[in-house]
Amino acid sequence: MGNQHLPRYGLQLVVTTTQGSRRELLQSLEGFREKAVAEPDNSHCEIFEDLGENNRILWTEWWPSREVIERVLESERFRAMSAAIRLLGNLERMQRVEERPTSQIARPVNVTTSAR
Repeated sequence: MGNQHLPRYGLQLVVTTTQGSRRELLQSLEGFREKAVAEPDNSHCEIFEDLGENNRILWTEWWPSREVIERVLESERFRAMSAAIRLLGNLERMQRVEERPTSQIARPVNVTTSAR
């Protein structure tokens, strides 16, 4: 996994499918996940199934910079994965996300409370 002290930039996709296409879509996404993690700049890639909603899948992949994400979005792998999603399901949402180390996100603050 990548350096824990640097921010990571990610892509998150929420995909829905039918029960009949679920298994094939998951197999297809697993193949694309293996290709993504083999890419030199990839720090992590995961596939989750939504336990609260049948046939809903979350894809997340992490990269070291926004520039790399832009290249990923134009890559043959991403275009092929998008085509598989269109064939076997529906892309509900795609978003860019950013993860910063805890030390950059939260800083201790002094909170004063008054008892009434």
